[in-house]
Amino acid sequence: MFGLIVAGGPLALAGGPTTQEASTQPSPATQPVPRDPAEGAPNPVKQSAAKLRLLGQAVMMFANDNKGKLPADLSQLSAYLGATMLENPRTGAEHGYEYVKPGEKIQKIRSPQDVPMAYELDKDGKRLEGGWVLYVDGHVAVAR
Repeated sequence: MFGLIVAGGPLALAGGPTTQEASTQPSPATQPVPRDPAEGAPNPVKQSAAKLRLLGQAVMMFANDNKGKLPADLSQLSAYLGATMLENPRTGAEHGYEYVKPGEKIQKIRSPQDVPMAYELDKDGKRLEGGWVLYVDGHVAVAR
């Protein structure tokens, strides 16, 4: 992309982002977490679902960087996640999510909308009854 330097900073031509703008895009770990506007405070249930979605994005970035190979465990995602991304705001658990490796390579997973990849945990490290589940296709739903 070509850009012009003006008094206020770089100006993109043809409406595209400048190099500076592209490099300032937030990573999944730094994106804002949803707030409930009626309460004016963060909603921990929605925050937990949002964190699972970001965890799914981190898994996909890892797979993209590793020729489709999925991480063996959450420790392999440290380059993609912030330090507090695994804390569960709903339960207060420091390690609030369980990753279950769904296969060796992302390309070999059949019906990704039906294959769970991560679960919300309670403070005792058990799957939270009625908690969120992240599926390989990236959607998050309440556990059944």
